[in-house]
Amino acid sequence: MIDQTIISKNLNNDKISQLPKVSKLTKRAISKGFTLVCVFLLLVVVLGPIYWMFVTSIKQDMEVLAQPPTLIPLKPTLASYTTLFKTGFLRYIFNSTVVAGITVVVSTILGTLAGYSLSRFKYPGKKYIGRLILFSYLFPGVLLMVPMYILASKLNMIDNLFVLPIIYVTFSAPFYSWLLKAFFDSLPKYIEDAAMIDGATRWQTIWKIIVPLSAPGVAGAALWTFIMSWQEYMFAVILLSSDENLTLPVGLARWLSFQFKDWGVMNAGALISILPVLILFAFLGRSFIYGLTAGSNK
Repeated sequence: MIDQTIISKNLNNDKISQLPKVSKLTKRAISKGFTLVCVFLLLVVVLGPIYWMFVTSIKQDMEVLAQPPTLIPLKPTLASYTTLFKTGFLRYIFNSTVVAGITVVVSTILGTLAGYSLSRFKYPGKKYIGRLILFSYLFPGVLLMVPMYILASKLNMIDNLFVLPIIYVTFSAPFYSWLLKAFFDSLPKYIEDAAMIDGATRWQTIWKIIVPLSAPGVAGAALWTFIMSWQEYMFAVILLSSDENLTLPVGLARWLSFQFKDWGVMNAGALISILPVLILFAFLGRSFIYGLTAGSNK
């Protein structure tokens, strides 16, 4: 009985050994194929909406509502873009650019100075001040809508385009401060000492030496601030009312709500509105990712 069991086990082992083995090359091909499938699916998820916006923007009105929908326009047209630029769309772009530009510049100045102060100077309550800066992120923006509206009303800045950068800076400056503080902490202090020995002032040391060395962090924070202020809707819709002061998100939303529901024009406007973000990410995306992570390494 024992001999039969041993013989059967040997036969099973021989059968298993005779099975075709998967080579390393085959495993590598399977792994590469699986990776390519995952990348393709990811591209479909990410680029699919952008492609659909573009296709819809160049379709004729009847084709936009056709069933089943067409993936490739039968008769492409630029009529939606022509209609778009006859409206106040360019004004909305200008307003959003002004708001985002002011927010980025002011946040860079304030965030750099605050981050440098938290990193280099010693003074009473420094630890608590740093924590207090982050305390602003504990409250959702919805809770600040009424206080911000009352404050803007008392300052006579309702329906004033420049009220938005003031509000946006209060959200972006703390992020700037802590991100750049991490970068400044990672820089050796003897670089500043050497510059000051050579005659540089504290201001010259900050703006000509420290900030350039922290360029990835500055670029990452600036890109985040630009995107936040470019697409912000909540405060813009409650503080701005006149058409000449509207920013891009509010202007597009009003077209859909009040004027018309031309889906071709809406998709054309939405597509153009995301182009600045795509272009900035194409040039600064690597700096953005590096800026969010590299400052933590010392």
